[in-house]
Amino acid sequence: MQSELQGLEITKGEFKHLSGLGMDQVYRPPTWQKFLKEGCKTLITSILILISYGILATIFEQHHPLLIFIHLLAALAVIIDDLYKIITTLRSPNLLQIFDEVDRYNTIVQAVILYDHLEQAGNSQVKIDQREEVITALKIIRGDLVRALKTEKILRKNHQFISEHQELLETDFNRLIQPGSGDRSTEESRLLHQSRQLAREVHQKLKQLQQKHSTR
Repeated sequence: MQSELQGLEITKGEFKHLSGLGMDQVYRPPTWQKFLKEGCKTLITSILILISYGILATIFEQHHPLLIFIHLLAALAVIIDDLYKIITTLRSPNLLQIFDEVDRYNTIVQAVILYDHLEQAGNSQVKIDQREEVITALKIIRGDLVRALKTEKILRKNHQFISEHQELLETDFNRLIQPGSGDRSTEESRLLHQSRQLAREVHQKLKQLQQKHSTR
C-alpha cells in the first residue's frame, strides 16, 4: 500500500470514537424485517440458554438457585441488548445515512488499494486515471464524513435541548449532518462534487474489472 493511502479508511474504532456508537450497536438496514430477523436470533439464543439451564440443573441440583440467577441474567442481557439496538437504530436515522456513506467511501478506498496491488503485480493495463485527483478526492470526502459524524454526535447528545428550544435556534441542523453540506466556498463545493464523481468512477472501474475476469 502506498503511503498516501495509509489512514484513509475510516475504521470501526474511529467510527465509534467519532460517533459515540459502535457499528455493531445499530441494525442495518433499519427495516422491520431486519428487526424481526434479529428478534428471532434473540429468541433462539434465549431457548439455548433455557436448555443449558435444564441440563446443568439436573447435574448440579445443589446449585439450583445460582443456576436460575445466572441463566436469567444471561437471558435478560441478550433481550435488553437487542431492544437497545432496535431503539438506537430507530432514534438515529441520520447516523445510519452517514453509516452508509462511510461504507461506500471505504469501498472506494479498498478499490484503489486493490488497483495498486494489481498494478504492482505487473498488470500494467490496470491503472487508475487521474490517481492523484482520486486520492485528493478521497481525502476531501473523508474530512466531510468526519465532520458529519462529529456534528451528528453533538446533535444527538443535545436532542432534548434542541427540541425544547427550537424557537431560539434558526439553524437547520439536519442540513448540517448531511455529508457535503458544510460551509464551503464555491471552489470547495465544486471540488467536493468532482471528488465524488471521481470516486464513483473508481468504483465503476472495479466493477468492470470484476466482470472482465468473471467472463474468462
